[in-house]
Amino acid sequence: MGMPLPEPIELCLEELDDASDAEPYVRCVAVAGGCPGLCFSPAGEVLWRLNETALAEIWVSLDGRLMFFRKSPQGQVSLTRVERHLELPLGKPVIMLGGDEISVAGKHFRVHVHGMTAEVKPPERLKLWRARNLGIAAAIAIGALAVTPFIEIRTHPPAPLPVGSTDAGTDSAASAGVANGAASDAGAPNAGRTRRVPATHMKGVRATPPIKIRNDPPFSL
Repeated sequence: MGMPLPEPIELCLEELDDASDAEPYVRCVAVAGGCPGLCFSPAGEVLWRLNETALAEIWVSLDGRLMFFRKSPQGQVSLTRVERHLELPLGKPVIMLGGDEISVAGKHFRVHVHGMTAEVKPPERLKLWRARNLGIAAAIAIGALAVTPFIEIRTHPPAPLPVGSTDAGTDSAASAGVANGAASDAGAPNAGRTRRVPATHMKGVRATPPIKIRNDPPFSL
């Protein structure tokens, strides 16, 4: 009997390249590793279920962690956490936390993690203005971090699901890109339908450890 799939995780990608963009938030859902899902094109575009030609992917490991994964040697893929910066190695997934900034082929995003969700659908742009006073918010966040968290690299990602397995998601007519005009709440870029990620997955306040590479990470609870 195989391991049960991890629950999908809802997140928002905040586009950072155009400061004048009033609606920069793209709501996304990451599904289990090995399932077609959230990915980036070689040009850095946010795509859905076009993983075969993707430069990078975002997915959920068997132990419920959000992973950033470089799939192709071509192009630039990196993750920045406060003052730490990592160019992603090929084929080694990196644990991603809320507040991280990622770069794919020159396009930059800030990651906002909302929590586990039962609703899986393609990326959609939210009608939500960029949060004000980002400099103040960033200063508060940095001040709360006594030590920058690890950027953890996993050397043995979960194997893809067997051919013919159903993927962790609902059917959708959209196969790529970002849908425009999605409605949202007037508050933070969370649709309000998600459960918060357990505290063990949201470490990052006060005494958090520096960067390390994990050679044999857990893939089950």
